[in-house]
Amino acid sequence: MYKPNKEIVNKAKGVLRYVAENGWGTCGTDVGKQRANDLAKGRELSLSVVKRMYSYLSRAAEYYDGGSYEKCGNLMYDAWGGKPALAWSKKIVQENKSMDKVYTIKNTSLELKDVDTEKGTVAGYFSAFNNVDAHGDIIRAGSYAKSIQENGPTGKDRIGHLYMHDPMNPIGKITELKEDDFGLYFESKISKRPFAQDVLTMYQEGIIKEHSVGFIPLVFSEMRDDNGRLKGYEITETKLREGSSVFMGANENTPFVGMKSLEEMEGRMEVLESFIKGAKVTDTTFNTIENELSQLKALINTLITKEPSKGTPNDEPLNVLELWKSINV
Repeated sequence: MYKPNKEIVNKAKGVLRYVAENGWGTCGTDVGKQRANDLAKGRELSLSVVKRMYSYLSRAAEYYDGGSYEKCGNLMYDAWGGKPALAWSKKIVQENKSMDKVYTIKNTSLELKDVDTEKGTVAGYFSAFNNVDAHGDIIRAGSYAKSIQENGPTGKDRIGHLYMHDPMNPIGKITELKEDDFGLYFESKISKRPFAQDVLTMYQEGIIKEHSVGFIPLVFSEMRDDNGRLKGYEITETKLREGSSVFMGANENTPFVGMKSLEEMEGRMEVLESFIKGAKVTDTTFNTIENELSQLKALINTLITKEPSKGTPNDEPLNVLELWKSINV
């Protein structure tokens, strides 16, 4: 448990003094109001709460100018402890960041290198080297070398090409897998079973255009800044399990992470709707795309309902990922 410092407590107390005289008005959610009360009383907080504080304060900083509490962005930011709480929660989150030797998924925005629908082949990159990802981690060249040698196409041939990291849904046989200066390059022969052929069609139509890699990190080291704070991990050896064909930056933990605006979501919907109207696909593929469409529609409806006007926001800034999670609980 973590006890907020005096600066954080004072920020929350200041907010409650203002509210006692002026009320909350249209500002704030029940969560934000309760957070102000907890902080003002100096209550100890769990790590999960501290992480939520850091997430909110990081995102909401753009709405805070340190001015009057008549502006909801200022009121609610300080209700969560303000800048002192941001620094405090960030330090705790960084101190508690760890990388366990468990199955890990790393997405890449790298698009296809080649698709040959006549031969039924796909080529591209499952992973890129030396890029800092959203978690602050870096995968170095050589990380996959041992796995490729032991379990790649010229070894035991036990590394699969899957669809959306589903081990029950392999879609092709990897015929070439190697590291080059850029990343983890692959070539695959797509299966002739109906769903796999649908995936090939989705490649051709631009529905599927990105890839992701699944592995267990074996050798990694901490990367710290000049102040000794943990930034992320440098991964130098993995146990590679599979590479996957995925929708735009999507997996079960980070759906639609590549789409940051209403216009992008609507554009994606148009592409998907056009595809299922014109393509002859299996029920499995149809249901998969219908599922994504329903999620996008729900997200768009939520955005339209909750998105604040271009004036002062009422509370926390809009976060597409959090909204997606809220409608998929």
